[in-house]
Amino acid sequence: MANGQANHSSPSNPAPSQQQALDILLAEHHALETVLDTLLGVVTASRQGPINQRSLDCQPIRLMLDYIRTVPDRLHHPKEDQTLFARLRQRTGEFDQVLDKLSAQHREGERWLQKMEAALDRFDSGFPPAFLEFAGLLETYCDHQVAHLRLEETIVFPAASACLLDEDWADVAAAFGANGDPRYAAEEKNEAVLYGKIARLDLPA
Repeated sequence: MANGQANHSSPSNPAPSQQQALDILLAEHHALETVLDTLLGVVTASRQGPINQRSLDCQPIRLMLDYIRTVPDRLHHPKEDQTLFARLRQRTGEFDQVLDKLSAQHREGERWLQKMEAALDRFDSGFPPAFLEFAGLLETYCDHQVAHLRLEETIVFPAASACLLDEDWADVAAAFGANGDPRYAAEEKNEAVLYGKIARLDLPA
């Protein structure tokens, strides 16, 4: 670099590390949305008939909640906070308020999961009305998650594309590249095993 400055790729000509990082981020978002859609499908189908612990198998639901805890909450979100968000904060303060909101939502994930699991446990223990509580929590949670993903994709990712340097993208790509795509990573990786089990579930259409 003749001027001693770090390279800064334009959005129309992204560096390989930038494209790699964004591809992984979007793939992980897509994987989460697929799981959320599947959860909502189970709830919708279950509402079409009598709901009790004998008519609804809770194990697939627990598996999908476990995926959300294991992959988005413990793998994806911390790396967003520690790399993508942190690098963007270093380059500009313009988006700090949005990043603060998103990071706070990341921290709320476990609380939501615990509330949903508690309602599901009550239902599974023989209290059918708890299913409606679970369904309401799930629907609200899914709405929040989709809004969260759209905020990242429409505000944060374009801001990062405009502001981050190549060295920043290299760090982000390295962090997220260690995840592997949660849909296609090697079978010994827990996130791939979980996603594979979900994909093979025999769920109501």
